[in-house]
Amino acid sequence: MPYLRFSTIILLLTSVLMLSASVVTHQQVDSVLTALDAAIACIPANQQQKEARISELRSRLRTARYPETKMNIMRDLYYEYRVYQNDSATYYADRFLDLAVKHDRPLLIAEARMALLDSYLTVGLFKEAAEIDAQIEPALLPVDLRVSYYLLKARMYQNMESYVSRDSKLGIEYAAHRTAAYDSIIAITQPGSYSADVARLERQLVYEAKPQLAVDTRRRFVRCTDLTEHDRAVNYSILASALLSLNDKPGAIYYYALSAIQDINTDTRETTAAKDLAKLMLETGDIRRANNYIHMALNDATFFNSRLRAIEIGQVMPKIEIARYNWLSSQRWALFVIVLVVGLSLAMAVMLAYKLKNRNAQLATSHAEINRKNLELEDNNNALKLLNTKLHETTEIKDQYIMQSLYGNTDFVEEVETKCTKALARLKAGKYAELGRIINSINVKQQRQLMYTAFDEAFLKLFPNFFDEFNKLLEDDYRIGIDCDGRLPTDVRIFALLRLGIRNPVEVAKYFNISVNTVYVYKTRIKSHAKVSKTDFDNLVLAIPKP
Repeated sequence: MPYLRFSTIILLLTSVLMLSASVVTHQQVDSVLTALDAAIACIPANQQQKEARISELRSRLRTARYPETKMNIMRDLYYEYRVYQNDSATYYADRFLDLAVKHDRPLLIAEARMALLDSYLTVGLFKEAAEIDAQIEPALLPVDLRVSYYLLKARMYQNMESYVSRDSKLGIEYAAHRTAAYDSIIAITQPGSYSADVARLERQLVYEAKPQLAVDTRRRFVRCTDLTEHDRAVNYSILASALLSLNDKPGAIYYYALSAIQDINTDTRETTAAKDLAKLMLETGDIRRANNYIHMALNDATFFNSRLRAIEIGQVMPKIEIARYNWLSSQRWALFVIVLVVGLSLAMAVMLAYKLKNRNAQLATSHAEINRKNLELEDNNNALKLLNTKLHETTEIKDQYIMQSLYGNTDFVEEVETKCTKALARLKAGKYAELGRIINSINVKQQRQLMYTAFDEAFLKLFPNFFDEFNKLLEDDYRIGIDCDGRLPTDVRIFALLRLGIRNPVEVAKYFNISVNTVYVYKTRIKSHAKVSKTDFDNLVLAIPKP
């Protein structure tokens, strides 16, 4: 146990020293996760020490005679239970308040109400929290308790704001109350103090999320040496969330783990770090740690009696349990397959040894038969080579046919466009009779559609498996199907031409009567949904085999 505490302190000191670095390495992540796993094993020992302190305070309360002594012990018990067990914390806060009211201690009454306000907020009893807040007189409190009160007030309105739209009337009102609470803190604290800096940071984040600002400022906060362990855990957790907003998962894992270690060291059961860390472990594929951390979070939430945390954990745990079940199932199947393969191998080895003995006697007779079969096989191979040659020739004829068809259709379209040009010339010259004959003899759009239809039919006959193979290169949500009338989409036709060997974008644009830029746009749009490298996409299309 002392060794673990010493190693944890070294790890935390290292984390403070590395805060100036912007990148968390994989070695640092592995180190902090190892330290967290060791800390989890010591939770029962930590809890025994916690319960011993609580038991000693209860004994003192039972024997205390004077009201002042009783109120001080009740306050100490509340703080012992504050982040440890909500029901007990609320119980002693209530008793603290009753005794303070009975003996008319205005300052202690306000402090007891703050304790109740904190307990109600922690478990989501916002109505009760608002009622108790209305009874607190901040003017009675010294500066340090007044700062704590305004932080509680800001937290209350932040929690209430999360249940309404930011742009709604209530959302705007709650945000204004939060801002006012932070302004009150700034007004009564020394500039540069931790409380003032926290208030200034949170005030900037009321109306706009600024993850980089949160990261930079929280890193500065945790370098403060006079921070309590619980405040340090909170800052680590917030820092991890901000890094996650910046898509820095290694950094988020690192600081969530540090926060969880601090929570264990301070016997904190009201925490989100373990739950958030479990989600990241699931995303990285570390099912064992994800399962350990989510169960630790669930045990904490159950022990603390936080319904809000239990609901949050309930949204994550099924995903982890399913992943863990699948992993265990795969492990069992793998073991079963290994045992089966080994058993079959042994059985086959015995059978082969027996058969080998009998087969040796038949080798002489079989040798002549093998020679005869080899001659027949050689004849068959020659026949297959001849057949392959004919198939190759047939394929070349098909390819040549479709190429000729493509360029023939292109020439036809160009001829029609030439007639259109002549028609315009007749129009300008006033030769309307000739103009009518020219116009009646062409239908460019119809001919182009016929040309594309002919191309589609010919191509799909040659490559009936093209769509299946092409879709394998795309993400599942962006797979493409043939139109209901059997035609290929234009962007797929571009890759169909590529499969036929037409790679020049100028030729492709000419065939489809579009610009070269449009060809690039079509290709880029398709490649943006590819699950293979964009640089390899064209080559993989060219490699699609003919059945």
